[in-house]
Amino acid sequence: MRAVISCHTIGSKVRTLRGFLRYLQFNGTDVYIPPTFKTTEHYAPYVFSQEELARLFAATDSIRIRKGTIHHLIMPMLLRLLYSCGFRLGEILAVQVGDVDFTRGIILLRNTKNKKQRIVPMTENLTVMLYRYCAAINVLDDPENYIFPSKLENRPITKRSIEEWFEALLKKTGIYIRTKKRVRGPCLHCFRHTCAMHMLEAGVPIMA
Repeated sequence: MRAVISCHTIGSKVRTLRGFLRYLQFNGTDVYIPPTFKTTEHYAPYVFSQEELARLFAATDSIRIRKGTIHHLIMPMLLRLLYSCGFRLGEILAVQVGDVDFTRGIILLRNTKNKKQRIVPMTENLTVMLYRYCAAINVLDDPENYIFPSKLENRPITKRSIEEWFEALLKKTGIYIRTKKRVRGPCLHCFRHTCAMHMLEAGVPIMA
């Protein structure tokens, strides 16, 4: 049976090859660099409905407390930040206490996509919620503390850990149950799509 390779995979391999060939060219080797492979994206972003969001937030707020963990505090705060501000998961996990201006209600993202910095505003209610959360997990005393810390010292919680918790929440709420491996369903990045759609519907201007 012939293996089927997705357009996305082919495009990724071509980009890697082009990067290597440009390196050879830079070092004086005469090489042919193939053109960029145009791919067709079949994935349609999932946008959570208001009813689904309510179920997800209710599920995070009722996470059972486990000894030695603070996921019952992390998940409710994290999901609200992802939805309200449109963060990418990696961006918000990298945020330290010193990056948050609780007086002005803004968060500084130091290293975002394409190595840019970005300032993200929060509502007053969200700012108060974030401050109380940081006080509850005892990270306000050091500006280098991550707002979503792991058990390891000076490390943020891992993406994988958060993704596993979120998949459990999707099952708990009945929004999505994965039946096949490598099938892309609703994910944490979908909060970014949902934020953008709901802001557009409300007539709020959006910046990338």
